[in-house]
Parts: sequence; C-alpha cells; structure tokens
Amino acid sequence: MDKETKQILTEADHVKSLLDSEGWKSVYGKLQTRIMDLQNINNLDLSKPDTLTIQLAARKMAVDEIFGWLKQDVFGFVEQQENNNAKKLDEGIESFITREKE
Repeated sequence: MDKETKQILTEADHVKSLLDSEGWKSVYGKLQTRIMDLQNINNLDLSKPDTLTIQLAARKMAVDEIFGWLKQDVFGFVEQQENNNAKKLDEGIESFITREKE
C-alpha cells in the first residue's frame, strides 16, 4: 500500500475514533442545537425588516455548509474509507486494519 493511501486510511481511523467517542456525542448534540437555532425563524432580527432576506439567506448558507461538511468530510469520509477497505478485503488486498503504525 502506498504512503498516501496509508495516510488517508489512518486519518479515517482517527475520524472514526472521534465519531465513536463520548466527547463527539456531546459536541454533536450541541452542534445540532446550533443548526436548529439557525433554522428557527423566530429569532430573526425583526427590527430591520429590510434585512430579513439577507438574514434568511445567510442562515441557509451556513446550515448548508455545516450539513455539507458533516455529510461529506466527516461521516462520508469515514464511510468511503470503510467501503474502500471492504472492497480491498474482497479483492484480497491487505487491510488497513492490519497495517503497521509508522
């Protein structure tokens, strides 16, 4: 296995460990609360009605970015590397689980 592949798979191990940790469960709950707060229209600044469309657009953009990051760079990254590893196992290629630590 080449060095770059080992590095990516090691990173996937670290991210998976993070997702399985109690700390992540705590932080993720708080992140979800923040996301829901951004999606809540009841806390918009109504003192300036002319900025409502900007506020809504900014909130939508922020939520989309956060969800995109979680879906692609966190959960998706781990899932992709697990799928790649399973495929390599099926093909008889050495598993990243058994690789040596550097």
